[in-house]
Amino acid sequence: MAVPSATGTAVLLNADPDLQTTLDRVERASGRILSPKTATTMDAGYFAVITDAEGNTMGLHSQEGAARRVQDYSAGGSSSGAVWGRMAAIQKMRSAMASPVPTAM
Repeated sequence: MAVPSATGTAVLLNADPDLQTTLDRVERASGRILSPKTATTMDAGYFAVITDAEGNTMGLHSQEGAARRVQDYSAGGSSSGAVWGRMAAIQKMRSAMASPVPTAM
């Protein structure tokens, strides 16, 4: 049987189009924001780390602000920057999620 955990499998969820809208609902639903909305590297959007009411840790990501980058690539630019930016964003979320989770006293 699976038990909610801060150290179990990390679930990463898409919070497009606006990560802040999702974060505004977290605490109202008895969750906690562990890492606030943070810009990723290479203009790949934003991420945050939360726990839900059962103690499951999740990463949230949105691609806000990435529209300019997509337009640049569609005009003939290279898309490799987008790939590296997305990979860097995932690594940054993993690092944030690996940090010790504060416990309630």
